Amino acid sequence: MAEPPEDRRASPVQRTVRGMTSRSMRDLDRSSVLSMELLAGLLVWGAIGWGLDRWIGTWPVLFIIGALGGFAAGMWLVYRRVMGEVPAPPVRSTPRPVDPAPAGPAPAGPADADPAAADPASSAPTTPPQQ
Repeated sequence: MAEPPEDRRASPVQRTVRGMTSRSMRDLDRSSVLSMELLAGLLVWGAIGWGLDRWIGTWPVLFIIGALGGFAAGMWLVYRRVMGEVPAPPVRSTPRPVDPAPAGPAPAGPADADPAAADPASSAPTTPPQQ
């Protein structure tokens, strides 16, 4: 992600604080993604184990196995993402404002010249064919 252009009127302290803030926000974003991946693995596989336990009737066994397996899978994913084996999710950016439509009449298209050309079904005969 590109850094915003420096403001020449800003003091060196202000420029340093801005740089630290943008870096800390990127680090916060990355750490929140990693923690959510870890938590999601734990919750999803724990819920699967809980559901299987209720269905089969083996209450804590599959829940514990699912929760531990989800935690291990989440840790493995976090490890792979930190080591760079799995690409980071795309960075969201603020959408740019849309330019308003140009003023004036809309350009004439083929539908404006001949309405039958725009809809071929409208030129079809309305009476059924004679046999």
